[in-house]
Amino acid sequence: DVQQAHRDLEARKTTGCTITLPAASCNLSFSAKGASTLTATYSGDGNFTGSASAASPVTVDGIPATLTIGAFSPPSPFFGDAFSASFSLSGGDGTYDGDVVFTATGPAPALTTFTCTAAAAGGSGTCTPFSGAPLDAGTYAVSATYTGDSSDATDTDGPSALVIQQATTAVVITSTTVKNKTTAVAD
Repeated sequence: DVQQAHRDLEARKTTGCTITLPAASCNLSFSAKGASTLTATYSGDGNFTGSASAASPVTVDGIPATLTIGAFSPPSPFFGDAFSASFSLSGGDGTYDGDVVFTATGPAPALTTFTCTAAAAGGSGTCTPFSGAPLDAGTYAVSATYTGDSSDATDTDGPSALVIQQATTAVVITSTTVKNKTTAVAD
């Protein structure tokens, strides 16, 4: 008496699992996340005919991965300075084929925003969002999202505060020599 469970997953395959009665369950291992269908088939025996269940939808979640926003470098840049944001990933299957997307909003009233995308390969990296016009001075709420990949789930971290300081200025007075001249006036 053998009952076989398998899933039909368009291009992705799994070997399924076999249950020998009277057992009622088995563990399936999926090679990729996403939507699929699961069916069970009973091969039958001398007393019972074989049968198959209707297809049942199943969603395979990705392996949990954890994204952590690291340090900003420099920690508190001045207006006009380039800076970067670091990240690290752990968990998942360890390949990290997706991207990490940083987004930030601030400061009011303009609510300046920036977005930066970095490849997550290797599980750590940096993103340098400063390009083009400099970010206004103020505090930004920075969040990051790992997009996941074929086997890893997505994850988000943040917000973390990033302070863009006002650029310093210097006023310099240069001296000019003025000659004092006395002129006599005749009457």
